[in-house]
Amino acid sequence: MNAIPVLVAPSTGETSMIIQTPILEYLLHLQNQGKYKFVFKLHPSAYNPGDFDPSYPPHALELENLKFIQKNFAVTDEAKPSLLPFLSAFQTLICDLHSTVAFVASYFAPKVNDLHSMIVE
Repeated sequence: MNAIPVLVAPSTGETSMIIQTPILEYLLHLQNQGKYKFVFKLHPSAYNPGDFDPSYPPHALELENLKFIQKNFAVTDEAKPSLLPFLSAFQTLICDLHSTVAFVASYFAPKVNDLHSMIVE
């Protein structure tokens, strides 16, 4: 059985799924079962921990969980910042509730009717 590819596009901040260690651990559990392959498309500011998000200083748990993500999941290349090509390549998307990713996906993705979004609060 081939693993189902899932794009995970978290935002940053204290309400991001990046700070939710149990969610990340559960995604890893699902991936280790072989049913899903999670690919993380990180927010551009996540690639530069020294300037993580100018609206607030980065939380230590966020930085720790970014290392967990990079160690355990496929992460897209920082040099490819556009979300649009990834939306057309994946049938399933996980993003944060406060993220613009769901809007971008529903507005720009060519497979809008086939795109399934799971929004994490």
